[in-house]
Amino acid sequence: MAISPHNKDHALPFRGRAKVIAKDALTSQVCRLRLELPEGSAFRFKAGQYLRLYLSTFEPRDYSIANQPDEGFLEFHIRDQGDGGASSFVQNELQPGDEFDVEGPFGACTLRPDHTGPILGIAGGTGLAPIKGIIEEALRAGWDHEVRLYFGVRSTDELYMLDHFAALEAEFSNFRFVPVAGDGHRLTNGCRPGLVTDALAEDINAAELCAFSKSEAYVAGPPAMVDATVALLKEQGLPENKIHADAFTLGPALPQSHDSF
Repeated sequence: MAISPHNKDHALPFRGRAKVIAKDALTSQVCRLRLELPEGSAFRFKAGQYLRLYLSTFEPRDYSIANQPDEGFLEFHIRDQGDGGASSFVQNELQPGDEFDVEGPFGACTLRPDHTGPILGIAGGTGLAPIKGIIEEALRAGWDHEVRLYFGVRSTDELYMLDHFAALEAEFSNFRFVPVAGDGHRLTNGCRPGLVTDALAEDINAAELCAFSKSEAYVAGPPAMVDATVALLKEQGLPENKIHADAFTLGPALPQSHDSF
């Protein structure tokens, strides 16, 4: 599924050097990469946007930004695809202090500030990164409607940042985090079983979601997951202009396509 066309209000793309300031493991296959840009750079972004990384000799890759603009760094969640490509280079070779070119920001899957109803975030795998940014922006802005985040993975060992979202639930009474995994079990690991679309459909049909028809939905993840989620939301009556989606694909960065993490 193609990325939404760029919003005219978004800043013009920046091109410059970035430095790695930290890298750590979130799961056995996903790492968290943090970059900083030169002091005084003109780079500005909105939560949910993505950046193009020019890594070594690899074709440029696009990765979503996972944090807020005022934090002083850029955070990315990058899954090692195991193919010896750019993601493997990040996992196995890139070190703090390394520098490379970046370009951006790009993307229009960002928080709609004129929306006044509930927010639904639906993420698959490392599609969590941009949805995390959008959800946190809404909560810290004092959003007074329900904010819910569904995070779907194939198995529970692919879940990450659970403590982070538990802390957000404790801090914000209107926020609920719903982890979903193929081997999930509510009693043994506190995770809903099946596909993320299964959990979402179950809650919609059970009227578990408050004012679903007035919600704004943000979706990110693999193309099949994004397509299935968007189709479900439309089938349940959510207007197309209330659904904002980014799908991630493997391969070089292309106009209106978004690389896998």
